[in-house]
Amino acid sequence: MGAIIALATLAAGCGVSGASGVVLNDATDCASISPSPGSATASPSTEVTVRGVDASSLVSGHVAIVGNRSARHAGRWLPDADRRGGAFASVTPFTPGERVTVILGVPICGSRGERASFAIAGAP
Repeated sequence: MGAIIALATLAAGCGVSGASGVVLNDATDCASISPSPGSATASPSTEVTVRGVDASSLVSGHVAIVGNRSARHAGRWLPDADRRGGAFASVTPFTPGERVTVILGVPICGSRGERASFAIAGAP
């Protein structure tokens, strides 16, 4: 019975919701993030972009952007024009040389779960 409800939800175009409240777009198995998981050259002022999700589900209470030196970042989500994702603009820059982890609560493409990390380039 549960499988039928899940299939009906997908067929209706509602997507799949993770425990965090983030909703994947129809028939999407994972969300994409940029900077890409594992990248090592992001700028301290980079925006974190998420694609493959309902833009209205990208809210700070559902998604965490955490630097291993600068802690959890406050900011705002700017929806993409097609509403299939958005960009996170942090209030403060990331710290050069730190690792930033994005925690979505839904699978992230190129990672092994619902979180992925990238590195901020070190100081020149």
